[in-house]
Amino acid sequence: MSGLAPGEHSSSKSVNRLGISKAGNAHLRCLLIEVANGICKGAIGHKSKELCSRQNGQSAEVIAYADKANTRLRSKYYRMIRHVKKKNVAVADVARELACFIWGMMTGNISRTAARPLTAIRPRYESHLSSNQQ
Repeated sequence: MSGLAPGEHSSSKSVNRLGISKAGNAHLRCLLIEVANGICKGAIGHKSKELCSRQNGQSAEVIAYADKANTRLRSKYYRMIRHVKKKNVAVADVARELACFIWGMMTGNISRTAARPLTAIRPRYESHLSSNQQ
């Protein structure tokens, strides 16, 4: 439990959304936020030479999973910033999703998600446009 899940206090018809719950390991939460800050600084799909050298010796499946996580998390951050979300809110959301990717890697759930290459994933609007043009 990292405490990065959003809180909610709702009853009947009233819905009151809160910030992150902060229940759980504060040190883990702090580390995830720091890593998310580092992820959010790069360009989408960019891999530095240093990162490529660190990935030497890893299986192709693990590298594909890491690349998918990197692309998804950076895209999510920039999408939230474009939609006028505060930077810290966007970073906390990226940190929560990063925790999910780490959990997936630790539990061995990478084979199903890394099976499709990133180029096979099309944005929703492209598929919507192509169906309207036919």
